[in-house]
Amino acid sequence: MNINKYEGKMRVYPFSKIGDATLHLEKIIKFTDEDKQESQNIMTWLMHNHNKVSAGRFIDLDAEMKRRAEVLEKLWANDQLPYMNSYNIINDNKKIGRVMTKDRKYRGENLGGSGLQLDVIYVKPQYRGWGIATRVYKLCQELGFNQISLQFNKINTIQKIDYWQKIGYKSVRIVPGEDGTDDCLVVLDSNAPKGYALPLTMRGVAEARKHSHKIRIKFAKNNVYKEMGTQDFPYYEQHQDLYRSIVDNHFQSKVFVQKQLEVA
Repeated sequence: MNINKYEGKMRVYPFSKIGDATLHLEKIIKFTDEDKQESQNIMTWLMHNHNKVSAGRFIDLDAEMKRRAEVLEKLWANDQLPYMNSYNIINDNKKIGRVMTKDRKYRGENLGGSGLQLDVIYVKPQYRGWGIATRVYKLCQELGFNQISLQFNKINTIQKIDYWQKIGYKSVRIVPGEDGTDDCLVVLDSNAPKGYALPLTMRGVAEARKHSHKIRIKFAKNNVYKEMGTQDFPYYEQHQDLYRSIVDNHFQSKVFVQKQLEVA
């Protein structure tokens, strides 16, 4: 019998030996009321967790929640947004969590790689601590989702970087508009570094932080945030040309190419 201690409590492994071999993702085609409620719960969990990590970066959390709720409504109304998909995580015939993915090439945001990105992974509390998330990360790579979006605080130590390397991630890509601090977003890629990517090492992460910060400053100087109508995070769909020109001009410098070679 597989038993472990999680958050101070002893637990028995919740899956049968045969059922545990059936871990898979089930795409949500039509959202049921249960799916909608769970999506709202996950969004609330994500926002409060991010606000806690970022020391209140969302000054108006209620307003941010309302904006994201509108995105969910659009998702449900159209079954799926063109660039976003949702999947239930199924194991041993149980719904144990949720995965949300994005196609950043569709949105014009992609900086190389496949553009297929794991955006959110949520495992229900009663199934945490058994390595489910790690298995899902690997499964998503097998399905072609070679990138994952997370915060810099997930890769700010050698031990954390080692964890992601063992899963299969090899390079780090910035998210333009993020400033490179611990609570800001970054993208890991299972492909070897090329284009705008840097090796997934402590030095590579440090370089990614630096370039994130520099591009954010260039966005501000070019009134990107004002043009995009948001106080903080830029939303790219309506201003792709402006966004891309700033990012492309930054990374086409010989300095970046040299740095990439040095880090490698």
